[in-house]
Amino acid sequence: MSSAPFAPHSAPQPAARTFHKMLELSTAHLPPTIMAHLEDTAGADYPFVSFLNEYGVMLSLPDAEEGPFFLEVLGASPLADPRFIAVIDYARALGCTWLLVDRDVPVLPDLPVYEWE
Repeated sequence: MSSAPFAPHSAPQPAARTFHKMLELSTAHLPPTIMAHLEDTAGADYPFVSFLNEYGVMLSLPDAEEGPFFLEVLGASPLADPRFIAVIDYARALGCTWLLVDRDVPVLPDLPVYEWE
């Protein structure tokens, strides 16, 4: 192992960097049926990227130009539910490009909370 100190400026620096903003949201803000569908279809051919873990799901959010396409592709799936679209719209209004829905995240006072059994 090298004993040289970390030198962040010695590595080549990219010309541009992209940073993404993620909203952490409690699973309580989605009805159980929607959350179950997200868990069952993680990685499916939807117009977003999704990852599943033992606590919830993380998904990419459509940008403004993708919005109409996003809704069209969802079609009659459970994710076309206005309650899910409202969460997407809320996150996008905050400038987020990713959404993490996690059972351990506290609920937000300005979003509906759904009963889970």
